[in-house]
Amino acid sequence: MDLHRYVTVELQSLLKSSHRVTPELVYQEFEPYFGLNVDPESIFRELEHLESRGFISMENDNLSLTDEGRRIAHETMISFSFHEGYEISVRSETDRTFLHREHGELGIVGLTDELQRDFLVEALGRCQQPILDLGCGDGSLTNILSTRSGRALAGIDISQDALDLASSRFPEIAFFRHSMDELPDYGREVGSFLAVDSLYFVQSLEKTILDMAEIVKRKKSRSTEGFGMVMVFSTYGMEGMNTELLKPWNNPLGKILRTIFPEKALEYTDFTCSELDVWSGKLDLLNQLKDEYYRENTAYLFWDRSNEVSLMAKVCQNKLNSRYGYCVRLAEC
Repeated sequence: MDLHRYVTVELQSLLKSSHRVTPELVYQEFEPYFGLNVDPESIFRELEHLESRGFISMENDNLSLTDEGRRIAHETMISFSFHEGYEISVRSETDRTFLHREHGELGIVGLTDELQRDFLVEALGRCQQPILDLGCGDGSLTNILSTRSGRALAGIDISQDALDLASSRFPEIAFFRHSMDELPDYGREVGSFLAVDSLYFVQSLEKTILDMAEIVKRKKSRSTEGFGMVMVFSTYGMEGMNTELLKPWNNPLGKILRTIFPEKALEYTDFTCSELDVWSGKLDLLNQLKDEYYRENTAYLFWDRSNEVSLMAKVCQNKLNSRYGYCVRLAEC
């Protein structure tokens, strides 16, 4: 166990949820957060180490992150969620309950509601096969869309833990560990691409779109009807932003699509209005399960999810968000 990573993540989470964070609080919350029993001296030594490196400041027993500490903590949080955090999620019965109720009661899979899944099923029905789902995660959405559309889907993801879960749950679908930044490796194997809430994580959005177009072009059959790419993409802003940047051809993905492809190649569907219901529903459900996360010693998952969900719900309430489904016609790829 890398105690440095655990303490950094816990400290960042506590500072978001509490007005005053002390070394004692970090120790007291460590086991409920992660289900790990660590002696207090080890926690305090790690906090002293973080302070000596200039990542935190400690005044009157009150902890805070420095500017450099916030940067390091943010990077660590992202990495942690994909590795240690995912392992905690896999062993958490409460998190499974959250995901089950999220789908069963709210009709949400990932960030998609029923309306968006209807759009995706219809679009995939017009795609050249096989279809590669980029950033498939645990395969839940891949499976639903494959079953409902009757199309041949495969999935890639960078997380081996997610892929192991996907393969065990949906053995009839092929899942591969692969980076979205290295799509040219797929050569002629892919007929079209699906990317739902995954393109935020690529190193170069423009390069990835160009790679997708090049691969689809190689596979393109004589019939060029239908779509070569289907994507769902959200944009979130801050107070005072230029809201023109939320429009379909002004956000990061839309702007690149308009640059690469002619206007006749592109279609979009607006799902912005449904996002507030998605995030608000998630937040209500998480709050109902808070005590269960603590009893299970997986409180990290509650606060990790809750901090993100409450922020997103507030952004949507302030109408600083947009969400669009995009389709690129195969003939123009």
